[in-house]
Amino acid sequence: MKLLYKIHITGTITVETGLHIGGSEVELEIGGIDNAVIKDSSTGIPFIPGSSLKGKMRELLASQAGYKTIDEDVLNVFVLFGDGVKDKKRNGGNLLFRDCFFQKTTANTQMLLEEKSENWIKRIDGSAVPRHMERVVRGAEFGIDMILNVMATYNVRTSVYLDTRTNRLVGNYNNQNVSVNNLLNTIKTGFHLLENDYLGGSGTRGYGKVSIRLDEPQEIHFNIDGTITKSAVEGFTFNS
Repeated sequence: MKLLYKIHITGTITVETGLHIGGSEVELEIGGIDNAVIKDSSTGIPFIPGSSLKGKMRELLASQAGYKTIDEDVLNVFVLFGDGVKDKKRNGGNLLFRDCFFQKTTANTQMLLEEKSENWIKRIDGSAVPRHMERVVRGAEFGIDMILNVMATYNVRTSVYLDTRTNRLVGNYNNQNVSVNNLLNTIKTGFHLLENDYLGGSGTRGYGKVSIRLDEPQEIHFNIDGTITKSAVEGFTFNS
């Protein structure tokens, strides 16, 4: 499969309600935070891992299409996200997600993180167990940085069926051209779905509402003389 060019997708994620994406376990002090957010180890500033954004967008797009497992993903979702390791070969998809780093905050506070005290209620006896959640404050902004590989043709999984001998899902594959606009519109839909869902944990309890602003995507062409040229994607906009 020949690479034609790449498309750079940038934008901003704005936190609308406290965001919690869990970090590594830390030693708990009495009265301290027992659910910390993930942070850049060199700065201590929180960020949104590319894996978290990728996983959430894939989940939402697959749910909309009715795909229950990764083995059922076909067409645009498969082209963008792949299906991991299969038969000792890795297919990570053609959409690259980079970590989203903190840009600024519009919140009326000098603090980027807040502590939210909650009570977990045991259903058996109704007793309350206190816990302390760390969250990124409302108004924090993080940069989106993604790359879409535009290929001459893609090895597309077009459908799946159940192999009754092995009781496993088996895919039908086909090398075909896929419309760039179709892929970009799928990404656009994924961000719309995310704005109407949540990012991170505890979304059903009010966490993780975000808004998305996308810049116009830029084609990146790699020239034979070692230079690159960038231009707007003709006939497409995220802002419509």
